[in-house]
Amino acid sequence: MAGKDAGTQRHHLNRVEQTMAEVGWSGRIVHDLMDELGVSKRTIYRYRATVMKDLAAAYKSKDIEHDRAAFLSKLQAHQARVTAAGAYGSLSSMLNIEARVLGIDRPDEQQAVQGDVHVHIGVPQPADVGGEE
Repeated sequence: MAGKDAGTQRHHLNRVEQTMAEVGWSGRIVHDLMDELGVSKRTIYRYRATVMKDLAAAYKSKDIEHDRAAFLSKLQAHQARVTAAGAYGSLSSMLNIEARVLGIDRPDEQQAVQGDVHVHIGVPQPADVGGEE
């Protein structure tokens, strides 16, 4: 980051953070950011590490349950829009995210631990709808 003034560095960090929030992270995105910002791959990864460290510090002091509820509220609004548009593939992905956030992504098995005894609890699955009787 030598040779870059603080304003330029802050702009680059903001751009990396914005890109991560909007489209995630991949090798293609790294190369796109390299081209856009005129920096090396190593610098992009340093920027990403800084952004991740800053985000972790910001969330460490937050009320996670409040943030989880706010996130789920936004997610449910998106779910309503994609359902109305008939975009069921997107809806399926959002429901998977919701299940992970709520910790219910494995409804068929839960572990109960009591002392040194581990008990496996199988959760019954709903009957097939429209199946043979």
